Amino acid sequence: MRSLPKFFVVLLVSASVGQCGELTKTADTVEATRNCGEGWLYSLQLNGCYYVSTNYTAFEESVTFCEDLGGTLLSVLDDAEYDIVSLFVEQEDLIDPYWIGLKPYSYYPYFRWLDNANANYAHWLGGITPSPNDTETCFAWLKTPTDNGWLNADCNRKLPFICKRHPRVDRYTIINGGDFARFKSPNHPKPYFADSVSEYYIGVDAGYRISVTFDVLNIDPKSKIFVYENSTLINTITSRSRPPVIEAYSNQLLLRFEASKEGNEKYTGWKATYNQFATITTEGSLSSSDYSNSHSQITKVVTVPKNYILTFNFLSFHGESIYDCLSLAYRGSRIFNLSGPNVTTPFTLNTTYSEAEVSWRSGSSISFNLTYVAVPYWH
Repeated sequence: MRSLPKFFVVLLVSASVGQCGELTKTADTVEATRNCGEGWLYSLQLNGCYYVSTNYTAFEESVTFCEDLGGTLLSVLDDAEYDIVSLFVEQEDLIDPYWIGLKPYSYYPYFRWLDNANANYAHWLGGITPSPNDTETCFAWLKTPTDNGWLNADCNRKLPFICKRHPRVDRYTIINGGDFARFKSPNHPKPYFADSVSEYYIGVDAGYRISVTFDVLNIDPKSKIFVYENSTLINTITSRSRPPVIEAYSNQLLLRFEASKEGNEKYTGWKATYNQFATITTEGSLSSSDYSNSHSQITKVVTVPKNYILTFNFLSFHGESIYDCLSLAYRGSRIFNLSGPNVTTPFTLNTTYSEAEVSWRSGSSISFNLTYVAVPYWH
């Protein structure tokens, strides 16, 4: 079986803005590569990756190049991003403009980025907005000591370009407690970030199990969701393989979403729901692990069918009055406690409930052994 890989959390910074607009480097190239990929620059302030290429290509070729790297041709969303990327470009000291992912659009604000987001922010060269009526034009960013802004250019002209992508950093989401909760891929219902990894740890109350249902699944053919229980891979979700429900035998699950480089605007990711539940049964047994040796802590929820109630048969019990206690409870309300060294067994306990939580707390005693059975409530 595939075992759960180990991960390390690293704070990565490739560049930030220092005093007087200087580019301040606060981590080495190895760290930037780990966060974004070889040749990319990373901004902690923007939490984004940028690739400033000095290769000269036509517009469409630059689009393809960025997609092959798991990104898109540059979009700029605000002044902060403009200032950071401007400093990145400044390091190359080229006199030619760089392709950016901007295109004319028929409706306000009349320009759009290649990911179809409206260009609500713009930084036109000389403050002059070009006409959006020329739908065949492309746009580039000119950065020189005297000029800094965007202008239109012939799409067939060969120019350097700038790519952008979300960092390939593990996102770790912890979901604890509650009968159920909904969770989703990063950015859903918008497209997820290509070539990225995100993890979701689910933990529910002790004694319960977890079920997960995928309500929406729209991922590319090479992306996968790995489901782990106690470090063991129990299921793999793909675009063509989605079980109706995934059930764990314990109260912990880890979902690891590995998005491939093929993610794009067509793939919006996934949305799922988890539920905690107790297995419905008509009979069973429960004892300390490795009975008759000691065991310090056990919690189990026992549930029988509707119109049935629980009867417990205590076969043996060995405890100390100070440290050890076996308790039965119904949704937080105590039903029965058992403790001490002088308990006479076997004996039977009849309840009026169809569900009970059995909890054992012990120091170093031999523990307990019991069975339970469902009895019709009219019995």
